[in-house]
Amino acid sequence: MTFTFTALIYMGLILDLRIPVLEGALPKPILMVQPDFVVSAQTTVTFLCEGTTGVKEYSLYKDGHKYLRHIEIPQDSKTKTEFSIAEIDHRHAGRYRCQYQTHDGWSEYSDSLELVVTGVYSKPSLSAQSSPVVTGGGNVTVQKYQALFFVGPVTSRQRWTFRCYSFNKNSPQVWSEPSDPLELLVSGTLHKPTIKAEPSSMVSSGSAVTIWCEGSLDAEIYFLHKEGSQKPWGTQTPEKPENKAKFSIPSVTQQHGGQYHCYCYSSTGWSERSDTLELVLTGIYYYNKPSLTALPSPVVTSGGNMTLKCVSQDEYSELILTKDDQKFLSSQNSQYIHSIMQYQALFSIDHVTPDHRGTFRCYGYYNQTPHWWSVPSEPLEIHTSGGSAPSLTNHFFTL
Repeated sequence: MTFTFTALIYMGLILDLRIPVLEGALPKPILMVQPDFVVSAQTTVTFLCEGTTGVKEYSLYKDGHKYLRHIEIPQDSKTKTEFSIAEIDHRHAGRYRCQYQTHDGWSEYSDSLELVVTGVYSKPSLSAQSSPVVTGGGNVTVQKYQALFFVGPVTSRQRWTFRCYSFNKNSPQVWSEPSDPLELLVSGTLHKPTIKAEPSSMVSSGSAVTIWCEGSLDAEIYFLHKEGSQKPWGTQTPEKPENKAKFSIPSVTQQHGGQYHCYCYSSTGWSERSDTLELVLTGIYYYNKPSLTALPSPVVTSGGNMTLKCVSQDEYSELILTKDDQKFLSSQNSQYIHSIMQYQALFSIDHVTPDHRGTFRCYGYYNQTPHWWSVPSEPLEIHTSGGSAPSLTNHFFTL
């Protein structure tokens, strides 16, 4: 099957109001679009115009102007053609129709199809009044800036995920980025589940990790969600009498780094969502590993002070200090030091105790990808004596 395509160009001509030679003799074409009629900027969109056999030419129109056309070599089995637009932007939003020509003349125009392009403006925020967890049969108000949307009544068998967009009424097909998703859950009798990762929530790239979600004995289904994903990352139905679900990732890649939480469901309704699990991938940046040293020495007298210095040739936004048992986990902004022409962060430990003994490492990461870490520094062994509560004088966070 051979096709001849003209160049894909904007046609600045007003739509010709052609009249078919035989009114009603040619079937009205059908216009479809893939992957959807609401797409984000930079997506590749394909219009499908379906006519009849023996078509000589297909034309695609946008907002009343001829936009693209395909010259066809008529074949009996050929009934449709494709118009592809790569990396669309706001200029491609609008109303589209298509038309075809046979030896009998031009067909009618297809029904119009409205293409909406999102991601042009900054995203709005979306919240629920008064809570995203509601009782069965109740109503909830979803609030958008200068707009309220009433939803209900909701039931325990439903789970809702909402997003909102904004647009200028002068360009109704050009939308903003979507708001962060807002999930509405109908509260039931299930307790809030717990979530954890094994062997650790810090995983080297390519290693295996298992995420466990543990809930109530009467939970029927477990759902694992990753922030930023529109669909559940996974679902599990535990075998009774188990009250937990296992989500296995045999080889983690960059797409797996991020924030996770889980839900339980039974016929009585949904549980609250679990606390957030931060899954961090190490070894993503491996060209220049950071170095870690102890000042004044890795052998410290109990009750004394010590500073751990992490140095990197790369301009990471943050440098992270960890201990083998993850008891200490601290981040500092990376600072450029002109004298050594490298970046560093200092971690001060006051009143050293035996709890500080162990293996320390440091990593680097960039603010835009906080769950992708570099390869670790070489391990640094700290030796101490004594025994009292430790104090690490910088910012702590928990994985």
